[in-house]
Amino acid sequence: MYRPNKLMLKIIKLFYGVGGVLDEYKLQQIDRIGNNAFLILFSYTIISNLFISFVSSIDFQMVLSIFILTNILFSFIVVVGYIAISMNRLNLNNQETVTEKYSQKLNRIKKRALRRGTMMTIYFWCVERFLDWYFYRIPYSVGVLSFQGYLKALIAGSVLGVCLYIYWRSQLKKIPD
Repeated sequence: MYRPNKLMLKIIKLFYGVGGVLDEYKLQQIDRIGNNAFLILFSYTIISNLFISFVSSIDFQMVLSIFILTNILFSFIVVVGYIAISMNRLNLNNQETVTEKYSQKLNRIKKRALRRGTMMTIYFWCVERFLDWYFYRIPYSVGVLSFQGYLKALIAGSVLGVCLYIYWRSQLKKIPD
């Protein structure tokens, strides 16, 4: 059977959240899940592009904005949701650890969730500043001084960090020594 190179294996493990060794069974199941996710996304893309080609004559900028937002939401909710549910159902992303190292793993998960939450906060703040400037013509200096922008970004990052911590902690399983 085809075995991807080390870089590709690292990318697969990162994207699908697989910890530990990636054996043949896990790789086959991940291939199947990825192919199904691709078919879902491909079908959606064709249907949405056909729909947009008929509707785009109304208000092009508004339709484009709605189209982009819908694509992002569909990708995150449906496709990533399908991948997460399938990985959980097959127990492919469970991380088993001995009882002695459980607290170390929990600390690692806390730090990882904190890093991802911080990255999301920064990303959300930057995107918000760009969108304010692009759509509403709010100057960048005004956006930087806005307390609301910082608060929204902080809330978004905190929610993501907490959700990731809960998700990763649910994957961590204790095994007896």
